[in-house]
Amino acid sequence: NQKREAGQVEPSAAKTADIKVGHDSHAPVNKQKTAAAAEAHGVSGKLA
Repeated sequence: NQKREAGQVEPSAAKTADIKVGHDSHAPVNKQKTAAAAEAHGVSGKLA
């Protein structure tokens, strides 16, 4: 179950991050908020 949960959560977080990054191109100010939110979810490494 742990592997299944990790497999489901990680792609979802990455997909959400990609969507947020796309919106950031239109709103640079949100980039800091996205980075903070991503770091909180442990996907800051993927954004960097």
